Amino acid sequence: MGIKFTGLNRGTSALNNAEKRVKDFRPIFRQLQPDVAKIFDEKFKNQGPGWQRHSGATTLIHGSHKILHLTGRLRRSLTKKGSTGSRWRITRTRLTHATTLKYAKAMDEGFVQSITPAMRGWFRGRGINISPNRQSIRVPARQFTGILPRQVRMLQEKAQKLIQKQVNSA
Repeated sequence: MGIKFTGLNRGTSALNNAEKRVKDFRPIFRQLQPDVAKIFDEKFKNQGPGWQRHSGATTLIHGSHKILHLTGRLRRSLTKKGSTGSRWRITRTRLTHATTLKYAKAMDEGFVQSITPAMRGWFRGRGINISPNRQSIRVPARQFTGILPRQVRMLQEKAQKLIQKQVNSA
C-alpha cells in the first residue's frame, strides 16, 4: 500500500527523451524520496484532503485525536524510513514507498464491520448504546495513497531537472 514510481515515464517529452539515456534512476529516486515522504506526511498533517471526521462514538472511545493518529504507526511507516511497517525500496528503475501494516488497506479504502454480540457488549461497557436494529459499522475511506496532480507536477519537474543534470554530466 503506497506509491510506486517506475522510470518516471509519465512526464513531458523532454523528460521521456532524457529518460531513455538514463540507465540507473537510483540517484534520482534517492533525491525524490524525501519529497514522497513529505507528500504522505502532508496528508496526515492536513487530515486529508477529504477525510471524513471522526464519529461521535470514535471520539468517545479514543478521545479527540487527529484522524488516523491514534498510535502514529501508520504515518511513521510512510514518512520515516526504518519504522515498523515501512517499505521503502529503490532499484535502478523503481522507487517503492509503501507500508506493510496490515490495517493500512482497510484505513485507506474503508470497510464495513458486522456488529457481533461481543462488540455490542464492548460498546455498552463504554457507555455507547448501539441500536439493536443496527447490523454493521461503516468506517469511511481515508485515502492516504495516491498523489494529487500538483504533487505529480512537482515530482515530475524535480525529476526532469535531476535527469537533465545527470544526462549533462555524462
